[in-house]
Amino acid sequence: MKKLNLLIVIMLLFFIQILPQNWPTAPEVWSEPVLLDSVFNVPYKWHEAPALTPNLDTIYFAKGSIWCSVKSNGRWETPEQLNLNINPNGVYTRNCSISKDGKRLYFSGWGGYGGWDLWYSDWDTLTNDWGPRYNMGPAINSASVDLYLYEVNKDTIYTTSDVGFPNYFIYDNKKEQWVKVDSFWNHQLGGAEMMGLSLTKNKKKMYFGKFRNEKEWSLDLCVCYWDTVINYWGDVKYLNINTKCIIVGNLKRRGAECYPWISKNGKILIFSSNRDVSLEPDSSNTTSLYISYLLIDENGDTVTTVSKNETPNIKSFTLEQNYPNPFNPSTIINYSVFENGNIRLVVYDALGKKITELVNEYKLKGNYTLHFNARKYNLASGSYYYQLIQDGKYEVKKMILTK
Repeated sequence: MKKLNLLIVIMLLFFIQILPQNWPTAPEVWSEPVLLDSVFNVPYKWHEAPALTPNLDTIYFAKGSIWCSVKSNGRWETPEQLNLNINPNGVYTRNCSISKDGKRLYFSGWGGYGGWDLWYSDWDTLTNDWGPRYNMGPAINSASVDLYLYEVNKDTIYTTSDVGFPNYFIYDNKKEQWVKVDSFWNHQLGGAEMMGLSLTKNKKKMYFGKFRNEKEWSLDLCVCYWDTVINYWGDVKYLNINTKCIIVGNLKRRGAECYPWISKNGKILIFSSNRDVSLEPDSSNTTSLYISYLLIDENGDTVTTVSKNETPNIKSFTLEQNYPNPFNPSTIINYSVFENGNIRLVVYDALGKKITELVNEYKLKGNYTLHFNARKYNLASGSYYYQLIQDGKYEVKKMILTK
């Protein structure tokens, strides 16, 4: 009887995990996402699992197979399909990620120890291309569908599969094999299928896509913060940039945000979304790649600046505090550009929703002044944020409207 009761408790815990969850919204605020580039918006094609190299100038992603695009003069070039080592003829390949040094590519491919296994390929400096594919082995792969691998470092990885529980592995150098450390079966990270996973450099934040029930299954971006008291991951929280699931006829439209890639400092988020898909019943419900910027962190602090290479350097612009501040109804914003290039200046509300884009054009070096009138946008009293963006760098300032 005791064994039966124990089994019942275990089963209850399992089913609680797989049921739809109503988690709180994260305290951090992200800007309203925009399309990363038009080259990633192709009808009838799912763009998923973006992964950027350390210098942020090459992006890999899945589109039925693994593709890449290189950034040149501030624009992403037309994507190209990777070689036959990564995409063998007639074999479907998906869900890529890249190592911290940019020299190893991970992906999910058909065959091996189960239907779908996790594989890797190393960069070949002689051919200047990706080398042969290798299976991650039976310690990592199962008889189930193994979907995604994220490298924390060369000896630490997370994996996800269709059974709904991420796995945490470390490499045992003595045994020369991977050892599973945790499966999070009694944590909110477990349960409904996880779509992608990415950590900040300090390993204090984990971002991922997760199913939840909203009329039908939908996918949302979530975050977990590392709890230094219990020395474990804290509760799951939803990001503010998820779209709602919309049912058109018998089809689900929108409501899918997944496979996030987070920059090392946690201030740039690139992910897959179907937020702009047509609501017509016969349209293609496919995804594109989007980018969002952190406006307010989990401590309520406004983000100051992000460097293109994520290391301190000389900024190519400065953004000054508006004046007067607080203001009603108008205020002045000054900024300076030190390098010619395209400039965007965007205003957001306290929830990260875009109010207006004051500037989006090529600017020469110089000092600029503009006026912002809240009356034009029928804004209520409260806090607003304005963000200056140039070539992967950005800065945010807070302004307060009082009436």
